[in-house]
Parts: sequence; C-alpha cells; structure tokens
Amino acid sequence: MNRSQFVFVLLVNVLVIVLLVSVGFLLYEHRSIGRQIAAGPEEPQVAMPAESIPTAVPTVEAEEAVVQASGFGSQAGGVATAPRTYTVQAGDSLGAIAETFGVSPGVLASANGIVNPDLITPGQILVIPSPDAVDEGRSWTATADSFAIEVLHAGTYASEVIVIVNVSDQPVSLANWTVSTSLDEEYRFDAMAPLSPGDSIRLMSRAGTDTAYDKFWGRTPREWTIGTTIIFANASGAPVVLLEISPS
Repeated sequence: MNRSQFVFVLLVNVLVIVLLVSVGFLLYEHRSIGRQIAAGPEEPQVAMPAESIPTAVPTVEAEEAVVQASGFGSQAGGVATAPRTYTVQAGDSLGAIAETFGVSPGVLASANGIVNPDLITPGQILVIPSPDAVDEGRSWTATADSFAIEVLHAGTYASEVIVIVNVSDQPVSLANWTVSTSLDEEYRFDAMAPLSPGDSIRLMSRAGTDTAYDKFWGRTPREWTIGTTIIFANASGAPVVLLEISPS
C-alpha cells in the first residue's frame, strides 16, 4: 500500500469514528428529552411556614362548699364554711375525740345526733362543730335593777329564745329599746304596750311573725356561740343588762 492509499484509509476511519460518536450523542439527547417529557415539568418548591404549636393554658376550677350559717360551722361575714369531719377509729371515745378538737362532748353529741355517747363505732363519720358552739339546751341568766334576761335552749336555732322580764314595780315601755350583741347585731323593739311588773317578752333567734309578747329576730349567725355578749339597752342606748354566753 502506497502512501496515498494509507492516507485515504485513515481519513475514512476518522470519518466513521466521528459519525459513530455523533450518532451516539444524538441518541443520548433524544432519550433524556423523552424522560423529561414523560416526567412532566418540575413544580417549584414553596417554603411553608413552620406550624405553630398551641401552648397549653392551665385551668383552675374553684370549688366552694358553702353551707347555711350555723354555730356548727366556722363563720365569716355571715356565711359558714363546711364543718370539719372525723372518722371514728377503733378504741376512740366521744370524750377523747371532743378533747382532741377542743369542743365539749355535749356539743359533739348534739352536732351528730348521738343520744348515747358510749355508742360510737369505727368508721362512723362525725361532724366536728366549731370550738365556740354551745351545748344544746344550755341557759344563762343576768339580772339588773329593773330587768332580768335569760337565754334558753341555746345551741338550737329553732327554739333559742331570750326572755326579758320586768322585775321592777313599775310598767316600762320597751319602744325603741334594743337587744344587740358583740357581733354588731341589733334588734329594736317597736311601739307596744308597756311591760307590766312581773311580765315578760320573748325574743326568738329564728325568723317568724311577731305577736304582742313573742318577737322574732331572724339572726344571721344563727345559734348563740361561746364568747358572745348580749346587751339589753334602753331607748337612749344606755345598757341595762349585759349577759355573756360563757363556757360554764
């Protein structure tokens, strides 16, 4: 093979190689375009805001146990809170329980409707009255120059009564006379017939309809309590008789 023939063969081979490379490149591009068309256009990515996490807000439930005002509850502003309770244990006695809580056995028995103080059983729930409650049925008396006053059935709101007796030898008009207490309560007598010597008038703690000699206070604190002072004063406001509800 002469030189001219060699050059011709070389050129032909170069052309074939170039042709093969070009065909291969065209086939590759065609396949890539086909895949993109099949996959569809790429959707743009949108940045989403961070999801906020709600903060737990604590709730407070206020529970108030309000009971009707009574000497067996602790009073505040004319309203009594629920009294304490105690569950009887084996070996307990009513006297020992009363001593523990600073109340008298009689008050404790009355508050729980106990007739026989020796009959309490383990598991029994007792209402513990306030230390200033009085024994049911107690009475107190005080006398001055012209009047005597007596508290009867103390500790039982339905039957508590102050009896006012004219012990002088003259009739006395009680119009605008007052019965008040150290708890800033006051009852004022309306105009009525003079109270004759030896006669009495009754002032009930509970509410009711007045008669000539039976008056009804409708006291807010209800039962009398230890330490309360009762002041019976004339129309000028001068004290006539003082009576203290004492422990003994």
